[in-house]
Amino acid sequence: MGAARGGRRSLLWAAVTAVILVVDASYVHDLDDSFKENRKDDIWLVDFYAPWCGHCYTLEPVWNEVGKEMGGTGSPVKVGKMDATSYSSIASEFGVRGYPTIKLLKGDLAYNYRGPRTKEDIVEFANRVAGPIIRPLPSQQMFDHVQKRNRVFFLYVGGESPLKEKYIEVASELIVYTYFFSATEEVLPEHITLPEMPAVLVFKDATYFVYDEYEDGDLSSWISRERFQGYLNVDGFTLYELGDTGKLVAIAIIDDKNTSTDHTRLKLIVQDVARNYRDHFNRNFQFGHMDGNEYINSLLMDDVKIPSIVVLNTSNQQYFLPHKPIESTEDMVQFINEILEGTAEAQGGDGILQRIRRIIYDAKSTVGSVFKSSPLLGCFLFGLPLGVISIMCYGICTADTDGGSDEAEMPKRETGRDLTDEGTEEEQEEESGESHVEYTDALEVKNVDLNCAENSISHSTHLFNVNKLIVRRGQPFGFYLHFQNREWDDENDKITFTVETGPKPCESLGTKSIFPLGGCPDHNHWNASFKLQNERCLCVDIFSPANACIGCYSLTMCLVSCGHKHSQNVGDFYMLFNPWCSDDAVYLDSQAHRGEYVLNEDGIIFKGLPKHITTHPWHFGQFQDDILDICLKILDTNTNFLRDPGMDCSCRNDPVYISRVLNTMVRLYCMKNNVGYVFFHLTFLKKCGVVHMF
Repeated sequence: MGAARGGRRSLLWAAVTAVILVVDASYVHDLDDSFKENRKDDIWLVDFYAPWCGHCYTLEPVWNEVGKEMGGTGSPVKVGKMDATSYSSIASEFGVRGYPTIKLLKGDLAYNYRGPRTKEDIVEFANRVAGPIIRPLPSQQMFDHVQKRNRVFFLYVGGESPLKEKYIEVASELIVYTYFFSATEEVLPEHITLPEMPAVLVFKDATYFVYDEYEDGDLSSWISRERFQGYLNVDGFTLYELGDTGKLVAIAIIDDKNTSTDHTRLKLIVQDVARNYRDHFNRNFQFGHMDGNEYINSLLMDDVKIPSIVVLNTSNQQYFLPHKPIESTEDMVQFINEILEGTAEAQGGDGILQRIRRIIYDAKSTVGSVFKSSPLLGCFLFGLPLGVISIMCYGICTADTDGGSDEAEMPKRETGRDLTDEGTEEEQEEESGESHVEYTDALEVKNVDLNCAENSISHSTHLFNVNKLIVRRGQPFGFYLHFQNREWDDENDKITFTVETGPKPCESLGTKSIFPLGGCPDHNHWNASFKLQNERCLCVDIFSPANACIGCYSLTMCLVSCGHKHSQNVGDFYMLFNPWCSDDAVYLDSQAHRGEYVLNEDGIIFKGLPKHITTHPWHFGQFQDDILDICLKILDTNTNFLRDPGMDCSCRNDPVYISRVLNTMVRLYCMKNNVGYVFFHLTFLKKCGVVHMF
């Protein structure tokens, strides 16, 4: 009787559970090809899935809960799911590349969800993105309410302005990550003071920070950096999102359940640096801690001890480990300064060896996990193919090849010489002689004349006292190719040039270009033309685009002549901004201004109070010996270059970026040495021979 009663109870619970699941699922719409035409009148939260996807199967009950939550609260957001394999054309239209993919569709806009796959996070994302991009705060009570509910949010204060237009533009893109509000100055509490109006603020970490265009750069980049709290509990999803900020991530690897002094002290040290050294490190570092080392081990392909400190560069997969134990806040600050200065050893990276190592590590991890979870399945999956391959190799190695060898030797024994399909020995000797003639008749370069003197005059770089080629972008420069053995032949001789700058030149980043001699003229890209100077000399003109990156370039050439290929270095040259070129961002339309601002070695500076301003002579020193190398060295010590040299060099086509990097270098030097800008001006730059070069 008891057993029967228990059985009925189990059946009852099973029935109730089934009903609950059906009710939850009823809030989720199964979408088909009609969705493309009908969706625009509503806001949709859609899960694009594949029936065979394990992650999609795991998400399904969570998705049903999301549908119930959104439907039960009267949300305007409709929840649906679509089999992306059955309706692949619709999935492709929305940019679905993997499964599951969660998107919120609002009018013509599609927003990707990349956060944790929990009901709370997905619902919060949907409600945030479905609402207004900019939410107004009409009263201080509403402001207080928003501040209590949100750990991080952004606020625009003021009326209509270009800054507000930019704020709305950025918010429409980054609404997937955080909330954006607007208010008048009267709504703010009295303790919040603004240096100027209008203004954009971020509220987080129980305080607020004001956006400064001069100090912080582009508004979009600033919001991307500031949308996280100063200190985070870091997991895989968070680390992925932090990759968009461009910051290094300093993490304390600890065990949250371990309350020993070592674990708690390391966490407190990182928190202290994040809070008290924000002005020094916030632009370049994000701080936090990670519970356990499993994820970090797979990322670094190494066994990281607990507790420990790791600094990750998510842009190039490099990481830094302290060379000594971190025992205090001072130790942590010293470690971070070593990274900024480039003296800390960077490990890992995304080079070819690291990629090969990653493939091997992932393969070993996959095989190990299969054998660990199911030894029999592992033996079947890996043992059977290995056995088949072994048998095939054994059969190939032990095959009888004697008959074939005897047959192959027959022609040689009969004729006393080797025959081939290409003809007799005499014919082959004649062909060999002809090839030899072609090789010796290949065009040979005798020397290269970079024509530095004439180029320096035409490019207004003649005041630099160096025996190097210095040119300005957006303007052609010429050099001479002298040949050794014969004249140039358009039919048989071809040259391809390569220009490169930076330690990691890349065509897609604009720091490398490959172009032929005699290609079509194009002022937007590198190209080369030529004319015959005499029988054995070419005058080559290289044209650079007006937005080329500045810096030190190497120029190489590949000569293909009569079937022979030869590569050689043409030489190195400096590329500078060009105030004489109308397409350059630094263009000055006045010759008098170009002479005063670009070519002057001496000038005056103004000092004093508004009612008492005096002039003082100043020697700029911008044409001193080695000045260009010194300037480039300063650029190559900035944190962006140390973190990702390829990307930093690609940004050096922008004079605004160059100015901001130098401003950061000045600030870092002053903060590190506890001096002001005037002291820096008179010591560091003067010591280097650089004052107003930039």
